[in-house]
Amino acid sequence: MQPPENKETVKYDNIVVSSRGVAETSGKKVVIFVPSSDIERITLNYGKSDQRPIVSLSLGIVFAIVGVFGLVKFILAPGGYRYELAMIAFGLIGASFIKDALK
Repeated sequence: MQPPENKETVKYDNIVVSSRGVAETSGKKVVIFVPSSDIERITLNYGKSDQRPIVSLSLGIVFAIVGVFGLVKFILAPGGYRYELAMIAFGLIGASFIKDALK
């Protein structure tokens, strides 16, 4: 029979919260530990995903326009498709940038 788990420990991603304190981990190593006696208040916020969302959004829009242009060119003239597929790939990357900037 296995011993019961410690129910006072909460783990999320690389953060571990217990009655002893809060720790940030990397793999199985503790990177930083803050004891509970030093903690006065904990506030959880959902922040922006990018450090510079305006730059990411601008770059994403440019890439998305390139992708749309490549898609239109691929549909109108499907004979040469190497460059058009690369342009569509840029469009997908741009859509990812836009999605991350607007999170």
